[in-house]
Amino acid sequence: MAAEKNRKQKNGAAALLTAAGMLLLLIALSSSIRQSRVFPEEVQQYRLLVEHYARKEGIRNCTDDLLAIMTVESGGRLEDLMQSSESLGLAPDTLDSESSIAQGCSYYASLLKRGKKHHVDEKTVFQAYNYGPGYITYVEKNGGVHSRELAERFAERESGGKKKTYSNPLAVEANGGWRYAYGNMFYAELVDAILKERRKEKEPGMMAEMLILLTAAAEFLLAGTALFRTGSRMSLRIAGIVPADLKRKGIPELLRARGFISGAAALLLIYGFWLSYSPAEFCGAVLLADCSCGIYEGLTGRPSAFLFRGLLPLMAFLAVLSGSGS
Repeated sequence: MAAEKNRKQKNGAAALLTAAGMLLLLIALSSSIRQSRVFPEEVQQYRLLVEHYARKEGIRNCTDDLLAIMTVESGGRLEDLMQSSESLGLAPDTLDSESSIAQGCSYYASLLKRGKKHHVDEKTVFQAYNYGPGYITYVEKNGGVHSRELAERFAERESGGKKKTYSNPLAVEANGGWRYAYGNMFYAELVDAILKERRKEKEPGMMAEMLILLTAAAEFLLAGTALFRTGSRMSLRIAGIVPADLKRKGIPELLRARGFISGAAALLLIYGFWLSYSPAEFCGAVLLADCSCGIYEGLTGRPSAFLFRGLLPLMAFLAVLSGSGS
């Protein structure tokens, strides 16, 4: 009775220790990924405020889009950070910083809805933030896909053909350094260029990619072993049990359950690696959950379980953590 009580206490302590450690690592991963060298410090400092208002508008996954827009609009150096005063019918630079962010998020959310309704691409929405919602209708009537030529024709029409000097490298390369005196016909390209760099930044490094794929392969192997070779020497060794234990009630079912968990972890890693918008964040969370199982089993008296199930995911997670936001 006393031994059983001690075992339960040990397992409880191990579970608590594992959960606390994993929570700290998850916080570290989230913080690392949120940091960025793509956005200027003057813009990056407003990330949490942008996230807050983006969440209120139901577009939290567009936080980086909004920070890229802020970078192009003001570089974080003007009071009206997102230059959103005019979208409310106010004079330019009327709003304070927080009000500008709140309105910028609201305006961008409305453009996203309009863009979805009119079946236009993402760059059209970026350009519409600068030109106004009329550009979405214009693009819809001209093929539904933004291009520099469409942006130029729209600005030419709205400006009456009036031009002004523009020294941005994009303009210098394209036409010697000018744009029409209506908005910025290079706006969508400027925003998109920032976001491309940000997406590269959010991808795991080469070492992390290799370890993620190795972990996925190992999990597929563990899943196959547990599901289809439940009584094999390898499955017993991984689980840290002896053959006689197979006769105990629930042990074969436990092994099969572990097999399903390993298979699910492998599939999630493959999805996160190739299809997720933020591979480092998605795969990092899966790896963390995966290695926590091995760590817990190692702490509860089966060190071999950690070696087989926890070590590789932990190495992959640490590689993702060290490569994120760098």
